[in-house]
Amino acid sequence: MSNPFPDNYRVYCHNNLKINENHNDSFFNAYRNEYAKHTHKLTNHVKPETEYQDVCETDNDLTRGVFIRPTILFWMSQRYPEVIQEIETVIPADGPGVLMLNWLTLFNLTDADRDLIFDLYSGHIFIDDTFEVHLQRTVVMEILLKDMGYNLDNVTFWTNGPTSDNAFEDTIIRHNWLHLQEHGRMLNAHTKHKIPVFDDSKLLGYENKTYKVLSLNGHSTYPREYMLTEAIKAGLVNKENNSNELRYSMCEAWPKLPSKSFFDFSNREEWVPRQLPDDQEDLWMRDRTSNSLWWEQSFFNLNVETNLNWVTSDVRLITEKWMKGILYLTPSFTFGDYPGLEDYIKSLGFNIYENHIDRSYDTIDDFATRCKTMIATIKDTPQPDKKQWSMMSRIALQNRDHFYNEYIPMLENRFVSELLSKTSG
Repeated sequence: MSNPFPDNYRVYCHNNLKINENHNDSFFNAYRNEYAKHTHKLTNHVKPETEYQDVCETDNDLTRGVFIRPTILFWMSQRYPEVIQEIETVIPADGPGVLMLNWLTLFNLTDADRDLIFDLYSGHIFIDDTFEVHLQRTVVMEILLKDMGYNLDNVTFWTNGPTSDNAFEDTIIRHNWLHLQEHGRMLNAHTKHKIPVFDDSKLLGYENKTYKVLSLNGHSTYPREYMLTEAIKAGLVNKENNSNELRYSMCEAWPKLPSKSFFDFSNREEWVPRQLPDDQEDLWMRDRTSNSLWWEQSFFNLNVETNLNWVTSDVRLITEKWMKGILYLTPSFTFGDYPGLEDYIKSLGFNIYENHIDRSYDTIDDFATRCKTMIATIKDTPQPDKKQWSMMSRIALQNRDHFYNEYIPMLENRFVSELLSKTSG
């Protein structure tokens, strides 16, 4: 890929540089107070959100006081390494460029660090939240920094959860950037946490199929547990987790989060957490790696997306969990807090198997009704016969080709063109 950046273009970043001894607790508490002021704006489809979590994500032995490496660099360092320059000072010493900061690093800045960056740095500041899927936290951070008196004319915030038509806003640039960094992880032979590649013939082999649906939910969330209760009622799952209808894997979320953050149902401890044979304990590994046999044995994938509250319903969130269905040639049911995910996937150029799967659940606005309808659809969807599976396999191969040859290049081009438009001239 040719380099579209000017010869002297530089993106400055820190590579997990330990600069301070601790996180900035007063700034974190100020942020929590600001966040609480705006929760009434959220269109909560599932569970009301009244506050930001009370534990700072960087208050741990690995990231306390660290200038955390921006996650979009997993991709950008593979495509355009020549424009990236690591620094060991708060701001670069050799003039303006683009200073890229991980969103979480903002909690590790001293007050003096923050003043140096936002008051004195003359280049563009790129706040990278492309790993996370929490739009509101990005919006509130911009509000807080402005309220503190900082001029943010040279600052952009990059995150996920685009609009249904992928339109960009002025300062908060949201698209499926998570897909770029996950793709970048796959390009790097030395990256530990990445989505592995499996054998096509085993993934598509009809003789390997034993189970109808596989659901790899990563960690527990309110929507995922709500889905699970509906699957229990419908008889799709059993306590042994060997039902021919649906098998699932779900671990508890970050242990520092209070249990009240998640859905509470009768006999929950008998259903959550739940692992599959040869499962992973580590949350980072669970989000990316998979046992190839799980996919080889399953006709369909159920992807319950990461929970999301936003100020309107015009938000679409598909994460690396959606990517797995595409890369592993497995037709998927994709479901989240808001409707329209299947239609959005179709708008990106992917075939959503409408001749084989009833997608009417996708248009239902009410979360509970949509969830019940989707579970009923899964129950009513038969295991494909050989002829149907052959047709679906052709679609799956076309979708994966589209992912690599058209979708990822489109994302790359939009990222680069928007970055240049915000930082050049």
